[in-house]
Amino acid sequence: MHACYSEGQDLQEMDKMLYYAVKTLIAKIDLRDNSMQILDKNAGLSDVGIRCLGCSPEAKMLVICYENSNVDLYNGQTIFNVPDIFHKQVSGNKIINKVFCDAQYAYLASGIGIIVIDLKKKVVKDTWFFKNGNQMYEVNDIAIVNDTVYAATDYGIFQSNRNNAFINNFAVWKQITNVNTPNNSLFRQFAVLNNTIYVLKNDTVLPNDEKSVIYQKNNDLWEEADIDISDEASDLTCRFIQASSNRLLIGTNTKMHRYRWNSSIGKLEEEMTYGWSYSENWKRR
Repeated sequence: MHACYSEGQDLQEMDKMLYYAVKTLIAKIDLRDNSMQILDKNAGLSDVGIRCLGCSPEAKMLVICYENSNVDLYNGQTIFNVPDIFHKQVSGNKIINKVFCDAQYAYLASGIGIIVIDLKKKVVKDTWFFKNGNQMYEVNDIAIVNDTVYAATDYGIFQSNRNNAFINNFAVWKQITNVNTPNNSLFRQFAVLNNTIYVLKNDTVLPNDEKSVIYQKNNDLWEEADIDISDEASDLTCRFIQASSNRLLIGTNTKMHRYRWNSSIGKLEEEMTYGWSYSENWKRR
């Protein structure tokens, strides 16, 4: 199996194991001794074309999503295939954009809405269709904070209580309108750190010639986060935000920023910056 390791699809850490996914395989790296194991079709993966990963430390399960909507579950020893979404005939785009895991459930943000997988039973538990009239809203990412489910879409942020008996009906979802933004659209990714939720918005109508901005929820208001993201690029674009190991990671055109929460000053503080060198290798700055 020949893989291009420089084009990563996703990265997850669980139980001292780092999972780095490229299109055709996953490199499983033991952080205790830096030993590596390759997970590919020869090792039991059911497909190729990996798109994104998710992990549940509680269920001790890695969720592997493919571009064709096929899903594998890996418990560190055995790979289980969950082909329900791949085989399901539905109108619209079934592609899986992101995975959010909470306890025994994996919530998949997809082109038709949110798909819930029971990681213990290894089956699709439910599908929450985001169909507004005749239009299907693609969900770019999801996050759950205190039983409130947030969905990021190109048409705004929507929320609902996950215990709502009618959550699979889009009519019960409420659009968040108090985001301090030029237009209430084009929200891409969430990150949850210390019970605070952040959302990334990429747009061309942002002030100061910015192409990206990160908002955070303060009580009931969504305001621009006090995060300094400097970049040599003239058109700053955030590629991703992610919370991991009590840190907030932000990737831009040329750098990856790592922040930690400083309780003494009550804000995020930049801890490390990684950038590309001219030899196309990562270097610490």
